[in-house]
Amino acid sequence: MLGSNKKSPFKPYQILTLHLDLPDFQRSKPAVDKHSRMDTSGFGLIRAASTRAAQPSSREAINSMFRWHKEAAICYAYLADVPSDDNLPTSGSAFSNSRWFKRGWTLQELIAPKEVVFFSREWTKLGGRRSDHSLSFLISEITTIDFFVLQDSKNVQRWSIAERMSWASRRETTRSEDIAYCLMGLFGVNMPLLYGEGEKAFIRLQEEILKRSNDHSLFAWTAPKPNGVDKVEPLLGGLLASSPSHFRNSNHYLDQDHPSLALVLRQPSSMTNMGLCIDVPLFQEPGKNEFIAVLLCGSTKAITGFIGLRVFVQNLDRLQKQRFGKPLSSMSLSGARVAERDVYMDPIPLNVTAVGFGSSVPWVEIYWDARNREVKAYVTKLYIPQDPIYSF
Repeated sequence: MLGSNKKSPFKPYQILTLHLDLPDFQRSKPAVDKHSRMDTSGFGLIRAASTRAAQPSSREAINSMFRWHKEAAICYAYLADVPSDDNLPTSGSAFSNSRWFKRGWTLQELIAPKEVVFFSREWTKLGGRRSDHSLSFLISEITTIDFFVLQDSKNVQRWSIAERMSWASRRETTRSEDIAYCLMGLFGVNMPLLYGEGEKAFIRLQEEILKRSNDHSLFAWTAPKPNGVDKVEPLLGGLLASSPSHFRNSNHYLDQDHPSLALVLRQPSSMTNMGLCIDVPLFQEPGKNEFIAVLLCGSTKAITGFIGLRVFVQNLDRLQKQRFGKPLSSMSLSGARVAERDVYMDPIPLNVTAVGFGSSVPWVEIYWDARNREVKAYVTKLYIPQDPIYSF
């Protein structure tokens, strides 16, 4: 309480992050104390919890890691692959290529604390993430994390989901599930740890994010094409990415959170046994038998409106009749459509000129091309299976 003389029952604490086994750390401890002038007896090696994730206490620790780092007075990062005489700002420096900036778990260790102080392998101080502006700019360049997040991460949730995902897009973890688990704190979610589920962990992470956010930039990603895949060959899939690497070029997408959009266009979405159920403006591309689903998010590269995803759609009534010989009986599903996106196709910038209602159905008007063609995209209920199960 402000003005109270009563001391807090919680002691300020520090966190040391390093890539050494515990015996190696014990051998290094005298050097830590000598060169950094820190008492390491109070350090908690939180990283060790991730290697014992099967234990209930460790599962709780992983779900709490972001908060622990956020509440730490300071975090010290020991870079075992960076010598003290490294020329930090130069291209190809050991600092720029340190494994610390490529690991999944160190993303929260970089962002969450109030301050991160870096040390070389000889325990020479290299600088602070927040206190050293030149180092902040360098780290921003290395990691693509916004400079202002590195200066003050208290409001990191204000950055779009796509941009935060892009910060993890070049990072790796030993276990495939950990690339999802290490991001829970960054998105303010908690979920059970199920080692053995593989990439499904990242799908579950996005499903948890969907429960808490209406930010459509979650769907603004592009899957990289494997070698040997034809340039025009589509791959149909759902709206949720299978890996953070799909967000590598998504750091420019912004959530469109204008109040008028929330009132007119935004509808809650949910996961169902038919896939992701989402209401979005939809229109048929002029002159083509293809559809564009309008996402309510923008881009710093094109600030004139929203972005669109090219989707393949089929009327749900017709599909039901084809599969079961009868149309849908539920009026609430009448007019809904099943859709899949081409995961290799980049989102399309759209120039939205108007937003309104037509026959009680919200719509957006889009300036389409140089021939002054304008199209209206009416809000439509789409069911988008994550794993393709329908034949188009």
